[in-house]
Amino acid sequence: VQWIVREESPIKSLKDFVGKRIAVGSIGSGTLETSKLALEMGYGISIDDIKAVYLGKGETPNALRDRAVDAACSFAFAPSPDAMDISSTTAVRIIPFDKEAAEKIYKKYPAYPVVTIPKGTYKFLKDDLLTIGTPCLFLVSAELGEDLVYKIVKALYEHQEEKDAIMPAAKGFNLENVFRGTENLDLPFHLGAIKYYKEKGIWK
Repeated sequence: VQWIVREESPIKSLKDFVGKRIAVGSIGSGTLETSKLALEMGYGISIDDIKAVYLGKGETPNALRDRAVDAACSFAFAPSPDAMDISSTTAVRIIPFDKEAAEKIYKKYPAYPVVTIPKGTYKFLKDDLLTIGTPCLFLVSAELGEDLVYKIVKALYEHQEEKDAIMPAAKGFNLENVFRGTENLDLPFHLGAIKYYKEKGIWK
């Protein structure tokens, strides 16, 4: 989760969002639900305490550029396309989570672990940044055959460049962090996926 503001913004913490115009994602999106959860659980700020602006992915860069919003939530792998887009023309910052707020969210919702975006992920990010994350999941029907799912998983992991070109937001979806954040999810892995992970020697 990355909260983006313009460089000159007086906003220093998510606590400062009260009364501000905040792009929280489009209606029905995961970005919106995560925005609401993060603000309410971490800071006691309800959606009614801010001036919520409902924008879809790709719309927030121009909104920040044009000063139509004061901050925007980008819910994607870092570096996120929205942050890269806006930072190409406008000086921006990402607002870190307070450690206490992030840990409070994780304690209540273990699917949102505390994560760190390393400095240098963006040219403007000079220090490591604390935030919350969530695992990126590819869900399939339990009824799909083992061989088909095996082939799908194999294709995803062995054609990284093609996948990243089609879906830049999933660049962090790789074998190095395949199980990260899944420890507390009550969802079984498909046998086809397990077969591939065993083949790669990473299934435990």
